[in-house]
Amino acid sequence: MDILEQIKTVNPSVAPALFRLLMREESVAYLRENNGIIGFEIKPDSEEIAGFALIGMRKRTVLAYRSEDTKPRLIIFPSMDKLFNHSFGLLGLSAKKVFIKSDDFRGKVLDEGVIADLVRDLTPPEKNVELPDQVTEQMIRIMISEHSDQEEEDLESAHASPERFKPIGSSIVSHQHEVSRTPTDDIPTEPKENPYFNSTPIGVDSIVSTYEPYEQLESRSFPNEHSIIDYVTMEFGVPRELLMKLLNALLVKTQGLSSEKRTHQFKQLVAKLLKEKPELIKK
Repeated sequence: MDILEQIKTVNPSVAPALFRLLMREESVAYLRENNGIIGFEIKPDSEEIAGFALIGMRKRTVLAYRSEDTKPRLIIFPSMDKLFNHSFGLLGLSAKKVFIKSDDFRGKVLDEGVIADLVRDLTPPEKNVELPDQVTEQMIRIMISEHSDQEEEDLESAHASPERFKPIGSSIVSHQHEVSRTPTDDIPTEPKENPYFNSTPIGVDSIVSTYEPYEQLESRSFPNEHSIIDYVTMEFGVPRELLMKLLNALLVKTQGLSSEKRTHQFKQLVAKLLKEKPELIKK
């Protein structure tokens, strides 16, 4: 069934009543701005709408406007718990991001793309709104999934590297030849004065401060995940609660992994968080 046929299975909306509901309903408050509301108009070339989402639209548990046109339009206004619920599949739909100011539901198009990208500036940490715990965990799971997908791509790229096809030990042999050409007599037994050498050590803090927070994190070694949380919380002011939820979600996903490798993965994940969401950094 194509998108148009799916949309036709949703009953047409009573526009004035729906608009009034959208402007007072607490679950979609994160979509309201400047006496209007942002919705997502599903594009004709989008992926199919998941069954749970369609049922939700028919039963009004997923708020949506369906026009009475011959080719009906569908604009959805999902609450956050539905938005980040994998069973509804809303994040993968292609849509126009529209700003609606009246009950004719013909608004200004702000952007187009996959809903997962269109909601980034409407949800934390881009926008300061209260999130239920289950929604936060769902967002973290999505972020971890993206991180894992990237790791798999990096792993495939590494396997395809030409360095795989070098003869085993070739680098060691060449290094040994290089060492054998270096006479030991050339190694000075006593240090010589160098007028260009500054014996005063440069402060570590002055060097570290020139790097971005995620680079500072990547350059350090940590014995375990909790030491990473302590460091990031104290140095950069990132909420400990978010980091703990991130760790708990990672622990579930990486059961059976060695503690050393899990600590490394957690450091990479937190570094990704600092790099892509600098708004979380409060210091």
